[in-house]
Amino acid sequence: MAKFLSKLNLFAQTAAPLTADDPAWLEVSPLPMALVDKAGVVLASNKAWSVDIGLRSIGPDVGRDILLQDGSLVRPSLAASAALDHDIQVCTMTDISDLRPETTSAARPDFYRSMLDMFEDCVKVVDPSGRLLFLNEAGRRVLKVSPTQQLGMKWVDLLPPAAGPKVEQILEQVLAGEATQFSNHSQFPGEEPQTWHHILTPYRDGSGHVIAALCVSRDVTCSHGSQEATRQSEERLAKAAEAAGLGIWDIDLRSGRVHCNDVWYKVMGISSSVGINSMAQFLGYVHPDDVERIRSHWHARENAFDQKGEYAVDFRVVDDARKIRQVRATAAIIRDLSDHPVRAVGFVSTGA
Repeated sequence: MAKFLSKLNLFAQTAAPLTADDPAWLEVSPLPMALVDKAGVVLASNKAWSVDIGLRSIGPDVGRDILLQDGSLVRPSLAASAALDHDIQVCTMTDISDLRPETTSAARPDFYRSMLDMFEDCVKVVDPSGRLLFLNEAGRRVLKVSPTQQLGMKWVDLLPPAAGPKVEQILEQVLAGEATQFSNHSQFPGEEPQTWHHILTPYRDGSGHVIAALCVSRDVTCSHGSQEATRQSEERLAKAAEAAGLGIWDIDLRSGRVHCNDVWYKVMGISSSVGINSMAQFLGYVHPDDVERIRSHWHARENAFDQKGEYAVDFRVVDDARKIRQVRATAAIIRDLSDHPVRAVGFVSTGA
């Protein structure tokens, strides 16, 4: 509907405003569409509206779902357009029959609802106007919606104000047919900040039209907090090492890529503009008599790390001034979840 309205607004810039007296342009939309006045009376409609909806009035309560004579459940959405008189709005109907919650009873339990209520993640179904069609128990707790409160409110209205614009932007993208995911930080008044990761998928009817967005939101505050704590810990380590005159080297054991900080270059007597990024490049600065020993040490590093969990070696380097320096390199191993060595982080200092 947003794309349709943008075309109308563009048309209004180059032509006279559209009116209900000439409704042929409504046939551009394959969806049921009508023009209504402030009271909800249908002034004009397209063929899809006449065949599938057949209503002459939607009433003043736009957020109210409507049960049609054929048993279909539809939800009206209103939008204004610069191409229309300000007293007239465009109304589209979304068939939400597939999303209608069934009446829970002992003979016909609502298995799907019960299953989703078991999720700790917040599960939502949002219609094209941004209103909630479904919200599981976890979602109601997070968004402060009581178990007995009827849905139909807009999702963004339940979020902290700062999160609203981003969510509206993402929803428009999903309702246009594109699945996506994103993370955001939010904080309700009087509560601790939270980090959420959202996965959104278009929900289509039998003919392939997007009629809603399915969103699963997960609280990743603890995970994000761990990552932030790790980052802060590494920053403190770097500052302490710099104060102690220790150079830091960091090697990805899978790719062999090397990263060294500025102090490492000072200890080695090598210009940082060299930009050493591999062991082969580094060995070019090692004293010729120590190269083979360092190379052998390095090739055996995984066994050394596996047995001792640390790495230490003394050797000589030839600095930019062609002077020989005695240095010591130490390191500790970092393993992945399968206990494989993936990274080595260590220090280099001036040797005795």
